[in-house]
Amino acid sequence: MNSYISNFKKYTLLIFLLLISFIVFLDVILYYYADMKTDKNRFISNKFSKGKHMLLNTTNAKDYIFIGSSRTLFHISTGVFMNKGVNVYNFGVSDRKIFDYPYMVNRVIELKNKPKSVVISIKKSDLYEEYEDHFNSISIDDIFAMSKIYDTDVIIRAFISYIKNIHKLVIYSEPIYLNIRSLYDKFRFEVRSEVRNNNEGIGLSEVKRLDCDIFDYKYPSPVKIVAKCTNGDGVLLGNNINYSLQRRDEDSKIVNIKVRELLNQTLKVLNNNNIRAVLIFEPTLTKDIRKIPSGINADLIIDLSNFKFPDKYWADSDHFNVYGRKAYSEILVNKLKSRNLTHIDKGQ
Repeated sequence: MNSYISNFKKYTLLIFLLLISFIVFLDVILYYYADMKTDKNRFISNKFSKGKHMLLNTTNAKDYIFIGSSRTLFHISTGVFMNKGVNVYNFGVSDRKIFDYPYMVNRVIELKNKPKSVVISIKKSDLYEEYEDHFNSISIDDIFAMSKIYDTDVIIRAFISYIKNIHKLVIYSEPIYLNIRSLYDKFRFEVRSEVRNNNEGIGLSEVKRLDCDIFDYKYPSPVKIVAKCTNGDGVLLGNNINYSLQRRDEDSKIVNIKVRELLNQTLKVLNNNNIRAVLIFEPTLTKDIRKIPSGINADLIIDLSNFKFPDKYWADSDHFNVYGRKAYSEILVNKLKSRNLTHIDKGQ
């Protein structure tokens, strides 16, 4: 009996050590995978890879670097700005929020050739929402910035998430899934046909002839193509609006003071490094009647939250498609070139 128990303990310990070894091995593989997949012409969909891509593409100082979520990634056309004589980099990363911007701003101020201005884009609702558990890609930079504002319990939760994220599979699980899904969908003719039919006959070959060079594309659904460009842009192809996801009347009318403080602290870091801080309130499919909160310390605020774009310009309820991307960038580049640094632009 004692021998049986002893063997059981040995096997349990062996299995545990093998599991730990496998996790460490997987982390090492994913670390080098991410490093190999990030260069001047490629990046992975997270803020760490995109930060390295930005570093490799800013040998000369940019006029503007755009920081934001997937709405920045898919809404900013570097080509449109270039055609207007404005040199920009698109530091948009999917699923990022204000909590993530301290890290992203710190990567900008570390650049040898700093930009003249940084544009941070948010939805108006970002300053009203409670999302103190949105830490799926938190960094030490972000936690340090939050520690000056948030209570200890929030910082502890953020730090626990940071520890979890040391395991690379947590960070790269979504890109891995999308790569597998995309590989599968590439062999499904009906998926490619449905995507083309839902975007007025424009297919992948037409996307490749747009204003950026595509190095990767995926089919996240039968009605959408997601393309990534070598210059840091993203492009959505399709038109599939889900009106059930629109903002509801019962949304909060109370400003999240701590989120606003974190945003102001991030803007101040830019000013302290002689970089002009621009804040854009992004357009949404339906009107958000809430006011811009007072006390935001940006050099320039542009409110496009209620700027009306046709439904055909939207890939989904939250993002522009290839048509909207071009129209939005053309509007934005004109406003940035014409507005002074203390003006609040209502976008109409």
